[in-house]
Amino acid sequence: MRLRQIEVFYAVYSAGSISKAGELLGVSQPAISKVLRHTEDTLGYELFERTTTGLVPTKEAADLFEGAAKVFNEVNRFRARATSAKLGSDKPLRIALAPSIGLSAGPRAIAAFAKRYPETSIEIETFHFDEAVNALRTEQTDIAIAYQPYPREGLRIIPITTAKFVCVTPKGHWTGKGATITTRDLNSESVIYLDVDAPLGHLLSSHLENVSDIQQSRRIVVNTYYIAKMLVASGAGIAIVDEYAARGPSSDGVDIYGFTENIGLSVGAIVRENYKVSVSERAFLDDLTAELRVVSG
Repeated sequence: MRLRQIEVFYAVYSAGSISKAGELLGVSQPAISKVLRHTEDTLGYELFERTTTGLVPTKEAADLFEGAAKVFNEVNRFRARATSAKLGSDKPLRIALAPSIGLSAGPRAIAAFAKRYPETSIEIETFHFDEAVNALRTEQTDIAIAYQPYPREGLRIIPITTAKFVCVTPKGHWTGKGATITTRDLNSESVIYLDVDAPLGHLLSSHLENVSDIQQSRRIVVNTYYIAKMLVASGAGIAIVDEYAARGPSSDGVDIYGFTENIGLSVGAIVRENYKVSVSERAFLDDLTAELRVVSG
């Protein structure tokens, strides 16, 4: 099947009729019918049954549709890039953000970037670390912003900034405490933990095991620090989280304390090893770095 045939097949299958497919593609109904009939003649089987109520996809058409959808999506992506180039803008900005960054500094950085590059299309997703690595390798995204990025084969890291762990408690949970807490303050508390398979969860748990005798019972374990903060606000316990999760949206129901343990926490951009970062992408990284510093104070 030629690309035009795939496009017509996808449009007819999606729209459910030749006339609607013609409207989608901006061509006449006879032209759609001609391409579709030629496609069926080439394949040697029918893709649609012609009934009095319209077209009904055959089993063969259903089998082909998923593949056609992937091709059509890639064609649309290519067209978007071609349009961006015509308008004189840079390539689309495709960024994957760690969840807590996507809920804190991310939106303001995106807004600042959009004002500076109004012609550049923006595709933003949130991924945990392993998901972000997979998205980079499969070229679903171009840059992933992650905590504690470490070298992986075929990828390289661009350092952005550093962050701190803080403690969040339900509002009014402690009285008479100073601005910071120590590991001793965690004793006898119900602590909500991040999954140790996550880079931050592993970093924090390993550190606590080395510097304290706290019993890490792990009664509640989550895979996102923002969820941990919401659980804290609901009275489920206290948590040690990254400062961006703590100071992001929905912070009214928690108190935030500094954490005296000096745990190195890095934030970096991960890209494919030979990937050339564009001018607009560097501008976004600058905007994000500035907003991260605002959040951390």
